Amino acid sequence: MEQLGDSISQVECKNGGRLMASKMFKRIDMDNDGYISLSDLKQACEKFKVPHTSADLHAFFSEIDKDDKGSVDIGDFTRNYVLQT
Repeated sequence: MEQLGDSISQVECKNGGRLMASKMFKRIDMDNDGYISLSDLKQACEKFKVPHTSADLHAFFSEIDKDDKGSVDIGDFTRNYVLQT
C-alpha cells in the first residue's frame, strides 16, 4: 500500500507538512473513531484514488493488525507501519 502512503504524502506536502505515521493514521481513520478498520482503509483508498483490490486491502490490513482484532489504534499503527521515504 505504498501508493496510499504516497498519495497522502502529496496532500501533506501541499499543506506544508511532513508525513508522519500519526498523520497517516488520521488520514486513514475516515470515521474519526480512533481506530482504523478495513472499511476505513477502503474509503481512504477511494478518497486518495489508490487502485486496490479486496486482496490488497486484506493483505495490508493483516500487516498492521498483528493481533487480528479487526481494528488498529494509533499505537499499533505507529509500531507496525513503516513509512517509505
